Amino acid sequence: MVTTGIVYHGSESLPMVHNDNFEVNAFELKSLVFKLTTFGSGFIRIVQPDNSSNYEDYGDNKIHVSIKVFADHTDWFERIQIIPTKHQNNFSLVIANADNQSINRNNTFVITNRLHIKMVVTIPISLNHLEKLQLESNSQNIKIDDVDELFTESVLVKTNSGKISVVKSLDASAISLETVSGALGPMTLSAATSLSAKTTSGHIDIQQQPDSTTSSVRLETASGDIGGKFVAGQHFTANTISGSVNVVVNASESGSRPSVDLQTISGIIDGCVSVGKRLKLTSVSGPVKLQLDLGSNALNVTGSSVSGNLTINFLRPFAGDFALATLFGRMKILTSTKSSVKYREKRKTKLVGQSSTMGVKVCEGSIKLDTMSGNIELGL
Repeated sequence: MVTTGIVYHGSESLPMVHNDNFEVNAFELKSLVFKLTTFGSGFIRIVQPDNSSNYEDYGDNKIHVSIKVFADHTDWFERIQIIPTKHQNNFSLVIANADNQSINRNNTFVITNRLHIKMVVTIPISLNHLEKLQLESNSQNIKIDDVDELFTESVLVKTNSGKISVVKSLDASAISLETVSGALGPMTLSAATSLSAKTTSGHIDIQQQPDSTTSSVRLETASGDIGGKFVAGQHFTANTISGSVNVVVNASESGSRPSVDLQTISGIIDGCVSVGKRLKLTSVSGPVKLQLDLGSNALNVTGSSVSGNLTINFLRPFAGDFALATLFGRMKILTSTKSSVKYREKRKTKLVGQSSTMGVKVCEGSIKLDTMSGNIELGL
């Protein structure tokens, strides 16, 4: 390591800094892994050269890694280790706690104000043969800046309490983002096969590129909110416990529509969703209000509730069966033409019948609605 005179300007002045620079010959490389697993603050940033002069500095096939470690005392430099590894078509660089150092997790806040690490990875735009990128951090933020269409297969990003952000857009066949308490977004993504975003208490805010279609989308959070616009071809899933779900799911250009699964316990489910042959809504105490774009599909509708209300509003022509059941809630069927609803069984706790309209193409499918004490309202 080389000691320099650079001063860290953050929440607290850290006058000591160590500086490391790496140049990696990327010829035939397929996979890149960068991990920052120490305690303390900081970030990992993935960038491309912003102009031709910088590009020439890094060389046609070289990846440049700049690492700066800021601390208030030189002892901190002995507590971390930098481990670069190159094996066959893979390169990894890990910054971790030294093997002989143990750090009490209760002192994490103190360490955060005394240790700050910056890792900046610059990847030339000529490296169009890269396939996989994996980024991991402990509490440090992760930022991906203008590397659209650089990794063809997969991008995996994971952090404990850091924030994950994408500047401009990110394009790969499969994208997976995971954090515990950090936020995911706002960001624009494009993934052909799968898009997965998971957080415990952070919010998820993703806009999918409108000209792209993802086969499978899965979004999960415990107490954070889920929002965004998506184009899903086969499956779309959004699960939250106390957070709200507000999404727009559009049909693909080919016309294919996904099976949709939306779940919440006490949060609100809201939005506009294009649905294929299956829609499942699950709520315990949170209200559900959705506009459904069914196209020419006609679906079977089933719903159950303990004390919440169930309202089905057939705004568009619909032909299919419905079955609603509740213990203490109210049920209502709304259509543009009352004569199109035929009840086979109608009582306080159950509605079973059929809605039919001449000239509507009937397709197989199902809508399942479950709530404990929340409201469910559908507009079809």
